[in-house]
Amino acid sequence: MVRNLPYADHLVRFEPTLSPVNLAPSAAAIDRACRWGRDSVEPAIAVTSALLEPTWWEGDRPPAAEPKERTKSAASSMSAVMAAIQAPTGRFRRWRSRHLT
Repeated sequence: MVRNLPYADHLVRFEPTLSPVNLAPSAAAIDRACRWGRDSVEPAIAVTSALLEPTWWEGDRPPAAEPKERTKSAASSMSAVMAAIQAPTGRFRRWRSRHLT
C-alpha cells in the first residue's frame, strides 16, 4: 500500500474489521461489519463522486441537468437474508416447524 500511496487521490481505511481467524462469522457479526464498512465509506462518497465527474474545457460543457435525488439501498439486512435461508422449505418441514416445535 505504501508503494501506491503517491498515486491515490483519496484513501478509505476500513476500520474496524472482522478477524480473519473467524471463517464463519455469525449473522450479527456480518451485519456489524457491513455497518462498519458503510460508516467508513459514507464520508468518501462525495469526494469520489467529484473525482469521477468529467473535466470540461471552457465552452464545451453540455447543458447541466438537475441533480437526481440519491436513493436509499433497497437491499435487506443480512440477518433477514440469513433467516430466510434457514427457514424450512419443504412442505413436511414447514408443517413440522409450525405444529411440533
